[in-house]
Amino acid sequence: MRIRHVGVLWVLAGLGLLAPLVVQAAAPKPDAPKPPAAKQDVKKPAAPKQDTKQPAAPKQSAKKPDPPKPDPKKPAAPKPVVKKPAPPKPDAKKPVAPKPTPPRQTAKTPAAPKQEAKKPPPPKAVAGEGTLVFPVTASLAGAKPAPAAECVVAFGPPVAVSAMAFSPDGKQLAVGAYQEVLLWDVAEGKLTRRIGTGQLAGRVGALAFLEKGKQLAVGEAEPGKPGAVKLFDTAGGKLLATLKEPPEAVQCMAVSPDGKYLAAGGAYNDVHVWTVKDRKLATTIRGHNGWVTDLCFSPDGKQLATASADKMVLVWHIGKWDQVVRLPHTEPVHGVAFGPDNRSLMCAVGGLTEWAVRLRRTDNARSNRAYYPGAGMPLALLWAAKTSRIYVAGSDKTVKIMQTNGRVYGTCTGHTDWVYAVALSPDAKKLASGSRDGTVRLWNPTDGKPLATLVQLAPRTDQWLFMTAPGYLATSSAGALQWQPTGKPVPADKLLAALQNTESIRKVLAGAKVAPPVLK
Repeated sequence: MRIRHVGVLWVLAGLGLLAPLVVQAAAPKPDAPKPPAAKQDVKKPAAPKQDTKQPAAPKQSAKKPDPPKPDPKKPAAPKPVVKKPAPPKPDAKKPVAPKPTPPRQTAKTPAAPKQEAKKPPPPKAVAGEGTLVFPVTASLAGAKPAPAAECVVAFGPPVAVSAMAFSPDGKQLAVGAYQEVLLWDVAEGKLTRRIGTGQLAGRVGALAFLEKGKQLAVGEAEPGKPGAVKLFDTAGGKLLATLKEPPEAVQCMAVSPDGKYLAAGGAYNDVHVWTVKDRKLATTIRGHNGWVTDLCFSPDGKQLATASADKMVLVWHIGKWDQVVRLPHTEPVHGVAFGPDNRSLMCAVGGLTEWAVRLRRTDNARSNRAYYPGAGMPLALLWAAKTSRIYVAGSDKTVKIMQTNGRVYGTCTGHTDWVYAVALSPDAKKLASGSRDGTVRLWNPTDGKPLATLVQLAPRTDQWLFMTAPGYLATSSAGALQWQPTGKPVPADKLLAALQNTESIRKVLAGAKVAPPVLK
């Protein structure tokens, strides 16, 4: 089982991909020396000496001596200087959020810097509120045109979603939130449980189901604090154990196909591997010289691939834990996924000089083919063993559906910000994507058509919304929904009653075509 996570933005930052942020963070400093300008003003009276040589200047110099008289008031002159730094204050706040994501020197890239400078990935919640707009159309017997409206939902502050995992039965989707994990029922369409509230330090960096779905492993990724992997009981949410070996934030995890091993990596150079049954450390893999951004077990469970900001992908034997092959790249590797043949690897590569998905082989280190699925930087990927489709999440706010020959035949469009994570249900019938925009979206993994949008309306609360593409919805907070007519007006309560249809939600999530609601 494979869990996709994107801690890559920290890594990009660590390799110098956020230079604009450093410039912003340093901007206020030049303002501090401005007070010496007042000293220059005091010397200005010397100007009249030059004025005596120039006939026209004395008229202006006669006016200049007036300001020097109120010398004691000159401290007022710096006041405008003090006011000037005021505009940078909001900028000063921006660098605070990306502290865990050291600058990504993207100023050297032609297109990426603008996006990265404006939207640095935060460790916690994005300041401000988000707004979602869902078009809804209903049918009314004998009525033309049909009633139509937009459902407008304000939520926030949005919490970037960078960790997700489907349960082994595919009915639940675990989503990393702020200081907790949300368990969504993706068969019925509702939020069923919040796990770890008050027991997690902050941001959730990685997730993995263990013991046939009975336990949930949660990787803590709070900047400035030691990392840890905490194990919770899925049914009741009880904390069962804490694996304290990770010294820094945990950004990625993977479980071996047989469920025997749990591997984790993050903002440090090593990979820790535990035996799931006794929760003991089996080994610590050392070989990288940078943050470990992703890892993946081969389908046959014999190998483990680890990707890093050091531009390397290393492959290891399971059990012996010796190195099989080193696969170097020209830029940091943000994601890695084994193919069904256990020898092929897809690697998401992105930096100053290249944004590409590269096909490598464990049995031939020289084999290196590049694919360019889109205009954005690939941030995460997964390779579906059953269908051989490759799903690539990127900074262009989309998820690309790609074939093994590199051809893109589908695009999941709907997110309004970078897509950090992707996850595929075990039956390969649902694809989930998590974004910095604070939402999780479900897609048809075959053609990329949207199925539903999942959102927690406020962090650490039971307020949520589950909206399907046809408009059928389930929510804990109907009062948070605002309806704006775009066609024939219809009472909001009447429309809401028609849309809250549990059976229609089930059909949509099962992949069936569902007609718009009928108003009587």
